[in-house]
Amino acid sequence: MADCYIAAARKGSKGGHYLATAENLSIRQMATLFAEAAQVKFKAPIFENKNNVVFDDSYIKEVLQLQWKYKAADDVKAWVEQIKELGTYFLED
Repeated sequence: MADCYIAAARKGSKGGHYLATAENLSIRQMATLFAEAAQVKFKAPIFENKNNVVFDDSYIKEVLQLQWKYKAADDVKAWVEQIKELGTYFLED
């Protein structure tokens, strides 16, 4: 993520907005990954998408010339374990 912030500062346009995500995942997909890693039941909410917004990182890859080094699906289990250790969130089965 730090690389993304630095690239946005160096190559982005003033007032520009850049979606900084690890890969092309919707909120629902990311939440599902977390729930599976935490081994909790999860029913994803249904979001109304009137404008057909697509979660796509091709714009920042082109403008900021970035390629992601990691995939969220590969790391989410470790993130959940760290959250549990820190006691930041309370997960219940």
